[in-house]
Amino acid sequence: MKQLFYIAGLPRTGSSVLCAILNQNPAFHVSATSPLSNIMYRVIDDWQHNISQTKTYSHPDQLKNLWLHIQEGLYAHVDEPIVFDKGRAWHMKDPLESFRRIVGSEMKVICLVDSIPDILSSFIRLIERDGDYNNFIDSQLHQEGAVTSTENRCKVMLRPTVESVGWCFQHLKDSFFSPNRKNLHLIERTDLISFPETVLKKLYQFIELDYFPHKFFGLKATHEENDRDVYGVKNLHRVEPELYQRRYTAQDVLGTELHQRFSGKEFWRV
Repeated sequence: MKQLFYIAGLPRTGSSVLCAILNQNPAFHVSATSPLSNIMYRVIDDWQHNISQTKTYSHPDQLKNLWLHIQEGLYAHVDEPIVFDKGRAWHMKDPLESFRRIVGSEMKVICLVDSIPDILSSFIRLIERDGDYNNFIDSQLHQEGAVTSTENRCKVMLRPTVESVGWCFQHLKDSFFSPNRKNLHLIERTDLISFPETVLKKLYQFIELDYFPHKFFGLKATHEENDRDVYGVKNLHRVEPELYQRRYTAQDVLGTELHQRFSGKEFWRV
């Protein structure tokens, strides 16, 4: 069976760039945003709570076999023996602990992170550059009858109940301060951009594979993602050919007050 690793973490932190770099290894297949975590959640939930026949006919290995073969089936068209599945839910305690309990081994999840103001300002910049305010953030504000403003956009993104920044942040924090910390390998976006080879070598140590010499120029997206139709925002997963730090500051985008309000939440730096 294929060997699977997982890519998660916070949005707007360079995961698409990392995927483009990793995909240079001929032994690797690196997915775009994948439905696998959602599929597995539904399978496990139905198996444990909603399908009565599992109480009358089941074997201890059946759920494990389902998990492993669903993964295998999703990537049966792929020739590469090693797969990186990208999904924001993989760093949650539930899949980490379910995999340990059901499959009997440990997941290895690579998590991209960045400061909260930098993440928020990156979203705001994309939305304002797009000019078409049918994105998932403004749509939520319109439903609530709220004013479209930088502050309100940030508040929506930071809600733990909305699958955006706050949701990813809270679940990553829960896992980080738990026995599941050993399953996570965190990468700062700024480190990936400034010290890519050092970051990649540490990543290979985490997944316990021999290092492959990657190049950090002439990059292109692993897969094109239809961001406009899914999220209402263009270029969420765009990959530039060269690595570069952002040419603006979060304070310039958010303003001094909002920047200060949302700063200092990076628990992994403590």
